[in-house]
Amino acid sequence: MPTILAPLDFSSATAQVVAEATELARALQARLILLHITPPPYIAAEDIGAAELIVDLTEVAKKSATRDLARWKKKLQENGLTVETLHRVGAPVAQIAQAANDESADYIVLGSHGHGALYDLLVGSTATGVLKKARCPVMLVAPSQKARRT
Repeated sequence: MPTILAPLDFSSATAQVVAEATELARALQARLILLHITPPPYIAAEDIGAAELIVDLTEVAKKSATRDLARWKKKLQENGLTVETLHRVGAPVAQIAQAANDESADYIVLGSHGHGALYDLLVGSTATGVLKKARCPVMLVAPSQKARRT
């Protein structure tokens, strides 16, 4: 059975990414893996006193992501799909590439926020990073016109 990995960031693009991943999963009769990456907390030397608070916030983010993944999983399973969820903590590009390798993904369906060239140059783009590292085809889901206006 083919495997489709769909990294979700729970932004306004998530529903569109899930819809495209679902359509591909149905067409290929594939299992769908919903993945969320919680970025690691960044602690500067002067913030060392806030380390406990940062750890607490990371735990809250992980619990929230687990709930959101479970909701999507339930909804998609009710529609007859084979769905699994994964949650990882780390750098998004590296974790997505590693999950794709670990799960032998045949495709990655990934949202693109469409920030623009300057943003990508200064901050970087998860989509660009995944395109460079992935060993399987990557389907980029561009933000819809409606999502761009909001």
